[in-house]
Amino acid sequence: MAPAIIPRGPGISVEDYLKSVGERRSSSRTNLSREIVIQIDQQPMHTAILENISMGGAKFRLMYPTELPERFDIIGTGDDDRPVACQIVWRRKNSVGVKFVSAARSN
Repeated sequence: MAPAIIPRGPGISVEDYLKSVGERRSSSRTNLSREIVIQIDQQPMHTAILENISMGGAKFRLMYPTELPERFDIIGTGDDDRPVACQIVWRRKNSVGVKFVSAARSN
């Protein structure tokens, strides 16, 4: 497969081009392979493999088919064990994409 050619010159930035072809991330992502814990209602429930992470969200792979609520926390994304609040953005088989959200929910 030939590499993608990103147009240069006036009128379109790399960011605009990537958004036009489906890339909607506003920050770069880091690929990795790290075990995380999915926490639901402050209870550790499942383990998963964190595949990539950015400032705005993450992608992980579940070990087995699992029903998840729309919002939950994940633990193990950084150097500490603080939970990070997430909301599901997309799901394909056992892969899940989430965006990071504020822990405080508005009524």
